[in-house]
Amino acid sequence: MREIAPDDISSRHASAGNFRVTALQQNNSDSTTAWIVGEYKTFREAKSIVDNFTSSDVNYYIHADSSRVLYSRKGQN
Repeated sequence: MREIAPDDISSRHASAGNFRVTALQQNNSDSTTAWIVGEYKTFREAKSIVDNFTSSDVNYYIHADSSRVLYSRKGQN
């Protein structure tokens, strides 16, 4: 896990052919923490990782090598 700036879009891109899982957590009304969960070889593997997280206050996102979100799981605030 590597922390990133919440507005650092370029850090969310996976290397070519891989899928990167990132997470965002709203700590309070004005503080957000973002981090890279990991990078995976298949979308199925990345989706399985995201779907198995139990934190209800964290938003998870899967990116390929672009800024487009391929899949997300929104936490309950």
